[in-house]
Amino acid sequence: MVSIFHLFPLCCMGAGAAILALEGNERFGVTGAIVGGLIGAPIGYFVGHIPWIISSAVYARYLKKSSTVKLKRKLSEEYYVAQLLIAELVVRGEDVEQFFPHITDMLKSSNRDERIHGLRNLQIWFPRMASRLNQFDTMEETEALKDALNELCKCDPDAGPILETERQIQTQ
Repeated sequence: MVSIFHLFPLCCMGAGAAILALEGNERFGVTGAIVGGLIGAPIGYFVGHIPWIISSAVYARYLKKSSTVKLKRKLSEEYYVAQLLIAELVVRGEDVEQFFPHITDMLKSSNRDERIHGLRNLQIWFPRMASRLNQFDTMEETEALKDALNELCKCDPDAGPILETERQIQTQ
C-alpha cells in the first residue's frame, strides 16, 4: 500500500536532486550538476521524512496521554493503527491475550484492508498462531480461511471465545 508518507520523500528526493543539480551546473558545469544531484537526492529524501517523524512523535504522545478505556474503544474503531494501540495497552500492563478476539474479528472482516491489518497484528502479537495461516491467502475471503480462523479461536456460544495461548501451541 502506498501512502503520502511514501510518495513525499521520493518527490522531495527528486526535487533535492534537481535543485542542487541545477545549482551545481550553474556554478561548476556538468561536474557540478552530477555532484549536486548526488548530494541533493539524499538530502531531499531525508527532508521528505520529516513530516512522518513529526506525525509519529505527535501520535505517540497522543497515545501516552489517552486513557486505557479510550484506547480500547479506539481499537474497534481504528483497525489501521491497532498494532500501535495494542502496543501502548501492553506497555500499560494489559494482557495481550485479551485482544486476540479483536484480531480474529479483523481477520474475518469482509473489508480486505482490515484483514491485511488483522494478519499483521496476528503476526506481531501471536506469531505461532499466524504461522498456521501461512497456507491461506488472507486477501481472499474464503471458507477455508474462515474454518482456519475458527480453529484458532474455538468459540463457545455461551462463554465467548476460548483462547488457545502461545504456551499451549509451544507444547504441541
